[in-house]
Amino acid sequence: MSKVVVIADDITGANVTSTLLVKQGMHAITFLDTDTFDESVFDSVDAISINAASRGLSKELAYKKVQKVLSKILHHDVLFYSKRIDSTLRGNIGAEIKSMLDYLPKHIAIVVPAFPDSNRICIGGYILIDQMPLENTEAAKDVVNPVLQSKIEMIISRQYEGEIKSIQLNELLKGSDCIKNQIKAAAEKGYRIIVIDAITNEDLSNIAKAAKGIDLPIISVDPGPFTAALAAEFVDRSKVQPNKKILLSIGSMTELTKNQVLQLQKRKHTLFYSINTKNLLDTDSLMNECARASEFIKARIIDYEIIGITTSIVKENVMNLKIESEKQNITEEEVSKRIAKGIAKITSIIMQDSSNKISGLYTSGGDISVAVCKELGASAIIVEDEVLPLAIFGTIFGGKYHRYPIITKGGLVGDENALIACVEYLSNHIKKKGCMIKGEAINE
Repeated sequence: MSKVVVIADDITGANVTSTLLVKQGMHAITFLDTDTFDESVFDSVDAISINAASRGLSKELAYKKVQKVLSKILHHDVLFYSKRIDSTLRGNIGAEIKSMLDYLPKHIAIVVPAFPDSNRICIGGYILIDQMPLENTEAAKDVVNPVLQSKIEMIISRQYEGEIKSIQLNELLKGSDCIKNQIKAAAEKGYRIIVIDAITNEDLSNIAKAAKGIDLPIISVDPGPFTAALAAEFVDRSKVQPNKKILLSIGSMTELTKNQVLQLQKRKHTLFYSINTKNLLDTDSLMNECARASEFIKARIIDYEIIGITTSIVKENVMNLKIESEKQNITEEEVSKRIAKGIAKITSIIMQDSSNKISGLYTSGGDISVAVCKELGASAIIVEDEVLPLAIFGTIFGGKYHRYPIITKGGLVGDENALIACVEYLSNHIKKKGCMIKGEAINE
Protein backbone atom coordinates (compact mmCIF):
# COMPACT_ATOMS: atom_id res chain seq x y z
CA MET A 1 0.00 0.00 0.00
CA SER A 2 1.18 3.52 -0.75
CA LYS A 3 2.18 5.66 2.21
CA VAL A 4 1.89 9.27 3.20
CA VAL A 5 5.38 10.56 3.99
CA VAL A 6 5.72 13.71 6.11
CA ILE A 7 9.00 15.60 6.41
CA ALA A 8 8.95 18.03 9.34
CA ASP A 9 11.52 20.51 10.59
CA ASP A 10 10.98 19.64 14.26
CA ILE A 11 9.51 16.85 16.38
CA THR A 12 6.41 18.77 17.49
CA GLY A 13 5.37 19.36 13.89
CA ALA A 14 6.01 15.75 12.93
CA ASN A 15 3.84 14.58 15.81
CA VAL A 16 1.06 17.04 15.04
CA THR A 17 0.68 15.80 11.48
CA SER A 18 0.88 12.16 12.60
CA THR A 19 -1.94 12.84 15.05
CA LEU A 20 -4.13 14.42 12.41
CA LEU A 21 -3.52 11.46 10.11
CA VAL A 22 -4.44 9.06 12.91
CA LYS A 23 -7.79 10.86 13.06
CA GLN A 24 -8.27 9.96 9.41
CA GLY A 25 -8.04 6.26 10.32
CA MET A 26 -4.37 5.82 9.49
CA HIS A 27 -1.67 4.09 11.49
CA ALA A 28 1.09 6.67 11.90
CA ILE A 29 4.58 6.71 13.37
CA THR A 30 6.93 9.61 14.08
CA PHE A 31 10.70 9.19 13.89
CA LEU A 32 12.77 11.45 16.11
CA ASP A 33 15.27 12.26 13.38
CA THR A 34 16.82 10.94 10.17
CA ASP A 35 19.24 8.69 12.07
CA THR A 36 16.48 6.80 13.90
CA PHE A 37 14.39 6.21 10.76
CA ASP A 38 13.84 2.48 10.35
CA GLU A 39 12.75 1.36 6.86
CA SER A 40 11.56 -1.97 8.24
CA VAL A 41 8.39 -0.33 9.61
CA PHE A 42 7.41 1.07 6.21
CA ASP A 43 5.05 -1.79 5.37
CA SER A 44 3.39 -1.89 8.80
CA VAL A 45 2.06 1.70 8.96
CA ASP A 46 0.06 4.03 6.71
CA ALA A 47 1.89 7.27 7.43
CA ILE A 48 5.47 8.07 8.36
CA SER A 49 6.57 11.39 9.81
CA ILE A 50 10.29 12.10 10.00
CA ASN A 51 11.85 14.96 11.92
CA ALA A 52 14.59 16.47 9.74
CA ALA A 53 15.55 18.72 12.69
CA SER A 54 16.26 21.51 10.22
CA ARG A 55 14.47 24.57 11.57
CA GLY A 56 17.48 26.11 13.29
CA LEU A 57 19.99 25.29 10.54
CA SER A 58 21.26 27.45 7.70
CA LYS A 59 19.16 27.28 4.53
CA GLU A 60 21.93 25.29 2.81
CA LEU A 61 22.05 22.64 5.55
CA ALA A 62 18.26 22.50 5.74
CA TYR A 63 18.14 21.87 1.98
CA LYS A 64 20.58 18.95 2.34
CA LYS A 65 18.77 17.51 5.37
CA VAL A 66 15.49 17.30 3.49
CA GLN A 67 17.17 15.62 0.52
CA LYS A 68 18.80 13.14 2.90
CA VAL A 69 15.32 12.13 4.09
CA LEU A 70 14.04 11.84 0.53
CA SER A 71 16.97 9.62 -0.43
CA LYS A 72 15.84 7.10 2.20
CA ILE A 73 12.24 7.11 0.94
CA LEU A 74 12.38 7.43 -2.84
CA HIS A 75 12.42 3.71 -3.65
CA HIS A 76 9.24 3.13 -1.62
CA ASP A 77 5.69 3.51 -2.91
CA VAL A 78 4.49 6.93 -1.72
CA LEU A 79 0.90 8.13 -2.03
CA PHE A 80 1.92 11.75 -1.55
CA TYR A 81 4.58 13.74 0.25
CA SER A 82 3.98 16.40 2.87
CA LYS A 83 6.39 19.15 3.88
CA ARG A 84 5.23 20.01 7.36
CA ILE A 85 5.88 23.68 8.17
CA ASP A 86 5.58 25.55 11.43
CA SER A 87 2.16 27.08 12.03
CA THR A 88 3.86 30.46 12.54
CA LEU A 89 6.02 30.00 9.40
CA ARG A 90 9.33 29.91 11.25
CA GLY A 91 12.28 28.06 9.75
CA ASN A 92 13.70 27.43 6.28
CA ILE A 93 10.39 27.11 4.46
CA GLY A 94 11.54 28.27 1.02
CA ALA A 95 14.74 26.22 1.05
CA GLU A 96 12.97 23.06 2.17
CA ILE A 97 10.21 23.33 -0.41
CA LYS A 98 12.88 23.92 -3.07
CA SER A 99 14.77 20.87 -1.82
CA MET A 100 11.72 18.67 -2.30
CA LEU A 101 10.86 20.14 -5.70
CA ASP A 102 14.45 19.67 -6.92
CA TYR A 103 14.45 16.05 -5.78
CA LEU A 104 10.93 15.40 -7.10
CA PRO A 105 10.95 17.18 -10.48
CA LYS A 106 7.44 16.09 -11.54
CA HIS A 107 5.75 17.30 -8.35
CA ILE A 108 4.08 20.60 -7.53
CA ALA A 109 3.86 22.07 -4.02
CA ILE A 110 0.48 23.24 -2.76
CA VAL A 111 1.02 25.53 0.21
CA VAL A 112 -1.91 25.93 2.62
CA PRO A 113 -0.58 27.33 5.93
CA ALA A 114 -4.02 27.67 7.57
CA PHE A 115 -4.79 25.82 10.83
CA PRO A 116 -8.38 26.91 11.58
CA ASP A 117 -8.70 24.86 14.80
CA SER A 118 -5.68 26.72 16.16
CA ASN A 119 -6.91 30.18 15.01
CA ARG A 120 -4.46 30.39 12.10
CA ILE A 121 -6.11 31.54 8.87
CA CYS A 122 -4.86 32.72 5.47
CA ILE A 123 -6.61 35.52 3.61
CA GLY A 124 -5.38 37.64 0.72
CA GLY A 125 -2.11 35.73 0.75
CA TYR A 126 -1.46 36.78 4.36
CA ILE A 127 -1.47 34.65 7.51
CA LEU A 128 -3.27 35.84 10.65
CA ILE A 129 -3.03 34.32 14.13
CA ASP A 130 -5.92 35.13 16.45
CA GLN A 131 -6.83 37.85 13.91
CA MET A 132 -3.37 39.43 14.23
CA PRO A 133 -0.70 39.73 11.51
CA LEU A 134 2.16 37.30 12.07
CA GLU A 135 4.71 40.03 12.74
CA ASN A 136 2.63 41.26 15.69
CA THR A 137 2.66 37.87 17.45
CA GLU A 138 5.18 35.97 19.59
CA ALA A 139 6.61 34.49 16.37
CA ALA A 140 8.29 37.82 15.62
CA LYS A 141 10.19 37.58 18.93
CA ASP A 142 11.57 34.09 18.32
CA VAL A 143 15.28 34.20 19.20
CA VAL A 144 16.49 31.85 16.45
CA ASN A 145 13.79 32.16 13.75
CA PRO A 146 11.90 35.47 14.01
CA VAL A 147 9.14 35.98 11.42
CA LEU A 148 8.87 39.65 10.53
CA GLN A 149 6.13 39.69 7.89
CA SER A 150 2.79 38.04 7.16
CA LYS A 151 2.68 37.66 3.36
CA ILE A 152 3.22 33.97 2.70
CA GLU A 153 4.63 34.40 -0.78
CA MET A 154 7.29 36.83 0.49
CA ILE A 155 8.31 34.49 3.31
CA ILE A 156 8.85 31.63 0.84
CA SER A 157 10.61 33.92 -1.66
CA ARG A 158 13.37 34.69 0.82
CA GLN A 159 14.80 31.25 -0.02
CA TYR A 160 13.11 30.41 -3.33
CA GLU A 161 13.80 32.30 -6.56
CA GLY A 162 11.06 30.87 -8.78
CA GLU A 163 7.66 32.41 -9.41
CA ILE A 164 4.83 31.60 -7.01
CA LYS A 165 1.13 31.48 -7.84
CA SER A 166 -1.37 32.70 -5.24
CA ILE A 167 -5.02 31.57 -5.22
CA GLN A 168 -7.00 33.86 -2.97
CA LEU A 169 -10.31 33.89 -1.22
CA ASN A 170 -12.41 35.15 -4.13
CA GLU A 171 -11.48 32.03 -6.16
CA LEU A 172 -11.67 29.74 -3.14
CA LEU A 173 -15.30 30.70 -2.51
CA LYS A 174 -16.28 29.43 -5.97
CA GLY A 175 -15.75 25.83 -4.87
CA SER A 176 -13.42 22.90 -5.50
CA ASP A 177 -13.89 22.80 -9.28
CA CYS A 178 -12.74 26.41 -9.59
CA ILE A 179 -9.76 25.73 -7.33
CA LYS A 180 -8.87 22.65 -9.41
CA ASN A 181 -8.95 24.66 -12.62
CA GLN A 182 -6.81 27.38 -11.05
CA ILE A 183 -4.21 24.84 -9.90
CA LYS A 184 -4.14 23.08 -13.29
CA ALA A 185 -3.76 26.40 -15.14
CA ALA A 186 -0.93 27.46 -12.84
CA ALA A 187 0.87 24.12 -13.28
CA GLU A 188 0.53 24.33 -17.07
CA LYS A 189 2.19 27.76 -16.95
CA GLY A 190 5.14 26.28 -15.07
CA TYR A 191 4.37 27.34 -11.49
CA ARG A 192 5.59 24.72 -9.04
CA ILE A 193 4.55 26.47 -5.83
CA ILE A 194 0.90 27.43 -5.40
CA VAL A 195 -0.20 29.24 -2.23
CA ILE A 196 -3.91 29.01 -1.38
CA ASP A 197 -6.01 30.97 1.13
CA ALA A 198 -8.12 29.08 3.69
CA ILE A 199 -10.25 30.19 6.62
CA THR A 200 -12.24 27.09 7.62
CA ASN A 201 -11.81 23.32 7.68
CA GLU A 202 -14.35 23.17 4.88
CA ASP A 203 -11.98 25.31 2.79
CA LEU A 204 -9.22 22.78 3.43
CA SER A 205 -11.49 19.94 2.31
CA ASN A 206 -12.37 21.79 -0.90
CA ILE A 207 -8.71 22.43 -1.66
CA ALA A 208 -7.93 18.76 -0.99
CA LYS A 209 -10.67 17.65 -3.41
CA ALA A 210 -9.27 20.00 -6.02
CA ALA A 211 -5.70 18.79 -5.49
CA LYS A 212 -6.72 15.16 -5.88
CA GLY A 213 -8.51 15.97 -9.12
CA ILE A 214 -5.62 17.58 -10.99
CA ASP A 215 -3.88 14.25 -11.69
CA LEU A 216 -0.40 15.55 -10.81
CA PRO A 217 1.93 14.34 -8.04
CA ILE A 218 1.46 16.58 -5.00
CA ILE A 219 3.57 17.86 -2.12
CA SER A 220 1.30 19.30 0.55
CA VAL A 221 2.99 22.13 2.44
CA ASP A 222 1.19 23.02 5.65
CA PRO A 223 1.07 22.71 9.47
CA GLY A 224 -0.89 19.45 9.21
CA PRO A 225 -4.63 20.04 8.60
CA PHE A 226 -4.38 20.26 4.80
CA THR A 227 -2.27 17.09 4.70
CA ALA A 228 -4.96 15.36 6.78
CA ALA A 229 -7.69 16.64 4.46
CA LEU A 230 -5.72 15.39 1.45
CA ALA A 231 -5.27 11.98 3.08
CA ALA A 232 -9.02 11.84 3.66
CA GLU A 233 -9.53 12.21 -0.09
CA PHE A 234 -7.00 9.54 -1.03
CA VAL A 235 -7.45 6.96 1.72
CA ASP A 236 -10.45 4.87 2.75
CA ARG A 237 -10.97 5.79 6.37
CA SER A 238 -11.89 3.25 8.97
CA LYS A 239 -13.57 4.36 12.14
CA VAL A 240 -10.94 5.05 14.81
CA GLN A 241 -11.72 4.42 18.43
CA PRO A 242 -10.86 7.55 20.36
CA ASN A 243 -8.76 6.91 22.39
CA LYS A 244 0.51 7.90 39.97
CA LYS A 245 2.54 10.43 39.08
CA ILE A 246 3.38 12.56 36.07
CA LEU A 247 6.72 14.17 35.25
CA LEU A 248 6.75 17.44 33.30
CA SER A 249 9.89 18.52 31.42
CA ILE A 250 9.54 22.11 30.27
CA GLY A 251 12.20 24.12 28.48
CA SER A 252 12.00 27.71 27.26
CA MET A 253 9.80 29.81 29.55
CA THR A 254 7.96 32.15 27.19
CA GLU A 255 5.25 34.36 28.66
CA LEU A 256 2.65 31.87 27.45
CA THR A 257 4.46 28.92 29.05
CA LYS A 258 4.85 30.83 32.33
CA ASN A 259 1.11 31.49 32.41
CA GLN A 260 0.39 27.83 31.68
CA VAL A 261 2.65 26.74 34.56
CA LEU A 262 1.09 29.29 36.93
CA GLN A 263 -2.44 28.17 36.05
CA LEU A 264 -1.46 24.55 36.68
CA GLN A 265 -0.01 25.46 40.06
CA LYS A 266 -3.25 27.22 40.99
CA ARG A 267 -5.37 24.19 40.10
CA LYS A 268 -3.15 21.22 40.93
CA HIS A 269 -0.87 20.25 43.80
CA THR A 270 2.36 20.46 41.81
CA LEU A 271 6.04 20.26 42.73
CA PHE A 272 8.45 22.15 40.48
CA TYR A 273 12.24 22.17 40.50
CA SER A 274 13.67 25.29 38.86
CA ILE A 275 16.85 24.52 36.94
CA ASN A 276 19.77 26.93 36.85
CA THR A 277 20.38 26.78 33.08
CA LYS A 278 23.95 28.03 33.41
CA ASN A 279 24.72 24.77 35.17
CA LEU A 280 23.76 22.82 32.05
CA LEU A 281 26.54 24.16 29.86
CA ASP A 282 29.44 21.97 31.04
CA THR A 283 29.67 18.37 32.23
CA ASP A 284 30.72 18.88 35.86
CA SER A 285 28.12 21.52 36.70
CA LEU A 286 25.47 19.49 34.83
CA MET A 287 26.04 16.41 36.99
CA ASN A 288 25.88 18.54 40.13
CA GLU A 289 22.59 20.06 38.94
CA CYS A 290 21.24 16.58 38.17
CA ALA A 291 22.08 15.42 41.69
CA ARG A 292 20.46 18.49 43.28
CA ALA A 293 17.29 18.08 41.22
CA SER A 294 17.00 14.36 41.98
CA GLU A 295 17.56 14.83 45.71
CA PHE A 296 15.05 17.70 45.83
CA ILE A 297 12.35 15.65 44.14
CA LYS A 298 13.05 12.32 45.87
CA ALA A 299 12.62 14.00 49.25
CA ARG A 300 9.17 15.37 48.31
CA ILE A 301 7.73 13.12 45.58
CA ILE A 302 5.48 11.13 47.91
CA ASP A 303 3.30 14.20 48.56
CA TYR A 304 2.73 15.17 44.90
CA GLU A 305 0.98 13.65 41.88
CA ILE A 306 2.56 16.10 39.44
CA ILE A 307 6.30 16.81 39.40
CA GLY A 308 7.95 19.27 37.04
CA ILE A 309 11.37 20.49 36.04
CA THR A 310 11.68 23.77 34.23
CA THR A 311 14.00 26.65 33.57
CA SER A 312 13.57 29.70 35.75
CA ILE A 313 10.19 31.39 35.83
CA VAL A 314 11.77 34.55 37.29
CA LYS A 315 12.45 37.06 34.50
CA GLU A 316 15.76 38.22 35.99
CA ASN A 317 17.12 34.67 35.92
CA VAL A 318 16.22 33.88 32.31
CA MET A 319 19.33 33.22 30.26
CA ASN A 320 20.19 35.57 27.40
CA LEU A 321 21.36 33.15 24.70
CA LYS A 322 23.31 35.79 22.79
CA ILE A 323 25.28 36.95 25.83
CA GLU A 324 25.88 33.38 27.01
CA SER A 325 27.01 32.22 23.56
CA GLU A 326 29.60 35.01 23.51
CA LYS A 327 30.82 34.06 26.99
CA GLN A 328 31.09 30.38 26.05
CA ASN A 329 32.46 31.14 22.56
CA ILE A 330 29.83 28.90 20.98
CA THR A 331 26.77 29.56 18.82
CA GLU A 332 23.35 30.36 20.27
CA GLU A 333 22.10 27.12 18.74
CA GLU A 334 24.76 25.16 20.63
CA VAL A 335 23.74 26.87 23.88
CA SER A 336 20.13 25.81 23.22
CA LYS A 337 21.21 22.25 22.44
CA ARG A 338 23.22 21.97 25.67
CA ILE A 339 20.26 23.24 27.68
CA ALA A 340 17.92 20.72 26.02
CA LYS A 341 20.38 17.86 26.61
CA GLY A 342 20.80 18.98 30.23
CA ILE A 343 17.05 19.01 30.86
CA ALA A 344 16.83 15.59 29.22
CA LYS A 345 19.58 14.23 31.45
CA ILE A 346 17.84 15.53 34.57
CA THR A 347 14.56 14.01 33.36
CA SER A 348 16.20 10.62 32.86
CA ILE A 349 17.86 10.64 36.28
CA ILE A 350 14.64 11.64 38.07
CA MET A 351 12.73 8.85 36.33
CA GLN A 352 15.47 6.36 37.18
CA ASP A 353 15.67 7.47 40.82
CA SER A 354 11.91 7.69 41.42
CA SER A 355 11.55 3.99 42.31
CA ASN A 356 8.94 3.46 39.56
CA LYS A 357 6.61 6.13 40.98
CA ILE A 358 6.36 8.08 37.68
CA SER A 359 3.92 6.63 35.16
CA GLY A 360 3.58 9.34 32.52
CA LEU A 361 5.70 12.00 30.86
CA TYR A 362 4.98 15.44 29.41
CA THR A 363 7.51 17.42 27.37
CA SER A 364 7.17 20.99 26.12
CA GLY A 365 9.10 22.27 23.10
CA GLY A 366 10.39 20.32 20.12
CA ASP A 367 14.05 20.37 21.14
CA ILE A 368 13.20 19.19 24.65
CA SER A 369 10.96 16.39 23.34
CA VAL A 370 13.68 15.04 21.03
CA ALA A 371 16.41 15.34 23.66
CA VAL A 372 14.33 13.60 26.36
CA CYS A 373 13.31 10.73 24.08
CA LYS A 374 16.88 10.20 22.92
CA GLU A 375 18.18 10.28 26.49
CA LEU A 376 15.64 7.57 27.33
CA GLY A 377 16.88 5.48 24.39
CA ALA A 378 13.75 5.90 22.26
CA SER A 379 13.79 6.05 18.46
CA ALA A 380 10.21 7.17 17.81
CA ILE A 381 6.83 8.05 19.29
CA ILE A 382 3.80 5.94 18.43
CA VAL A 383 1.09 8.54 17.92
CA GLU A 384 -2.30 7.68 19.41
CA ASP A 385 -4.37 10.83 19.92
CA GLU A 386 -4.52 14.63 19.86
CA VAL A 387 -5.00 16.28 23.25
CA LEU A 388 -5.46 19.73 21.72
CA PRO A 389 -4.18 21.33 18.50
CA LEU A 390 -0.35 20.96 18.37
CA ALA A 391 -0.25 18.72 21.47
CA ILE A 392 -0.19 14.94 20.92
CA PHE A 393 -0.49 11.85 23.06
CA GLY A 394 1.41 8.69 22.26
CA THR A 395 3.79 6.10 23.62
CA ILE A 396 7.55 5.90 23.49
CA PHE A 397 8.93 3.42 20.95
CA GLY A 398 12.14 1.62 21.94
CA GLY A 399 14.56 1.96 24.80
CA LYS A 400 14.14 1.41 28.51
CA TYR A 401 10.71 3.05 28.62
CA HIS A 402 9.16 1.36 25.58
CA ARG A 403 5.36 1.93 25.46
CA TYR A 404 5.63 4.61 28.15
CA PRO A 405 2.80 7.20 27.80
CA ILE A 406 3.93 10.66 26.75
CA ILE A 407 2.40 13.98 25.70
CA THR A 408 4.51 16.36 23.63
CA LYS A 409 3.45 19.97 23.06
CA GLY A 410 4.94 22.89 21.19
CA GLY A 411 6.20 25.76 23.35
CA LEU A 412 3.98 28.46 21.81
CA VAL A 413 0.83 26.36 21.78
CA GLY A 414 -2.57 26.63 23.46
CA ASP A 415 -4.16 29.05 25.89
CA GLU A 416 -3.27 29.46 29.57
CA ASN A 417 -5.16 26.26 30.45
CA ALA A 418 -3.38 24.06 27.88
CA LEU A 419 -0.98 22.50 30.39
CA ILE A 420 -3.89 21.66 32.70
CA ALA A 421 -5.67 19.93 29.81
CA CYS A 422 -2.55 17.89 28.97
CA VAL A 423 -1.96 16.84 32.58
CA GLU A 424 -5.59 15.81 33.07
CA TYR A 425 -5.57 13.83 29.83
CA LEU A 426 -2.40 11.98 30.80
CA SER A 427 -3.64 11.34 34.33
CA ASN A 428 -6.96 9.93 33.07
CA HIS A 429 -5.15 7.70 30.58
CA ILE A 430 -2.85 6.30 33.26
CA LYS A 431 -5.75 5.56 35.60
CA LYS A 432 -7.81 4.01 32.82
CA LYS A 433 -5.04 1.77 31.52
CA GLY A 434 -3.55 1.00 34.93
CA CYS A 435 -0.07 1.51 33.52
CA MET A 436 2.71 0.95 36.04
CA ILE A 437 6.43 0.72 35.42
CA LYS A 438 7.70 -2.77 36.20
CA GLY A 439 11.36 -3.38 35.65
CA GLU A 440 12.32 -1.68 32.41
CA ALA A 441 9.03 -1.29 30.59
CA ILE A 442 5.35 -0.63 31.07
CA ASN A 443 3.29 -3.72 31.72
CA GLU A 444 -0.14 -2.99 30.26
